[in-house]
Amino acid sequence: MTKKTYVESILEGIKQCKQENLDIDVRYLMAIDRRGGLTVAKETVELAKEFFLSTEDTVLGLDLSGDPTIGQAKDFLEPLLEAKKAGLKLALHLAEVNNI
Repeated sequence: MTKKTYVESILEGIKQCKQENLDIDVRYLMAIDRRGGLTVAKETVELAKEFFLSTEDTVLGLDLSGDPTIGQAKDFLEPLLEAKKAGLKLALHLAEVNNI
């Protein structure tokens, strides 16, 4: 399963809930896991931008999370700023540690 088909599966589940008139309002933040590194983060931003424009307010933004001992949060600043520039919301879950 590709990242794109994974997201499409989630969105299909959300769509089905809406069609069944379930009393739930769902929005989706796509995750950037620090373990994937900068290249994967940039790919995730591009995918989030695509779905942000095509999902009628379901995909709203990105979440940065993952193992704080891998890399530095500042390493992800470029893709996060790109996401913000595109109008995506950001949620940052950081538990920074001294990883000299």
